[in-house]
Amino acid sequence: YTLEEDAKRHLTKEIILNPANPQPGDTVKITARLHNYSLIATDSPVAVRFYQGDPDTGGTALESIYGETEVTTPAVIASRGIAYVEMYWAVPEGISEYTRIYAVIDPDNAITEIHENNNKGFTTLSLWSATSIEEKEVNEIPDQLTLYQNYPNPFNPSTKIRFIIPATEQVRIDIYNIRGQKVETVLNKQLKQGEYEINFRANHLASGLYFCHLSTGGFHKVIKMIHLK
Repeated sequence: YTLEEDAKRHLTKEIILNPANPQPGDTVKITARLHNYSLIATDSPVAVRFYQGDPDTGGTALESIYGETEVTTPAVIASRGIAYVEMYWAVPEGISEYTRIYAVIDPDNAITEIHENNNKGFTTLSLWSATSIEEKEVNEIPDQLTLYQNYPNPFNPSTKIRFIIPATEQVRIDIYNIRGQKVETVLNKQLKQGEYEINFRANHLASGLYFCHLSTGGFHKVIKMIHLK
């Protein structure tokens, strides 16, 4: 098997973005999960730096909303252990629709056990605009929040989520898996009164049952969606 792009060897699931589909100006929590496969603990806490783009080809180091450019595990990583680091980063204006966020472990080569030729990975940040939203014309707006069943359902890889809001509101739509874990924020935006339809693509999600949760202020609605690959 030959990769079409050699850089994809560094694609990893150990970097988690929340929300996965933000807008410019949103704050994203970037979490990196670090594994120690050694039979001994690391001799010190482990540092990580995040980059917009590959740091070996001109990628830009990220700075957190607190001014950090590097985050460190709270302690050493035990033998066969796992540790997490987090950074809160504000998505800048003008960022490309699909941007690779890289994590580099031990960037200063402070820990001899870490393989410095294989210490980076990336995930893709997809802007919210990748999920399209369309405003529908309606003759009469209901006086309550309405969330229709998505269609098609089951679906692969995309489905339409249609809803009506009776007044201008901050609208949020989150997708949860059957374990109750939020896997994606589809929408988090102020919308005026009206009917809307979102085209949601789930080709990055596994097959299974998902819950679409729509909330506006103190009100919320939930529907079940089935994704089949």
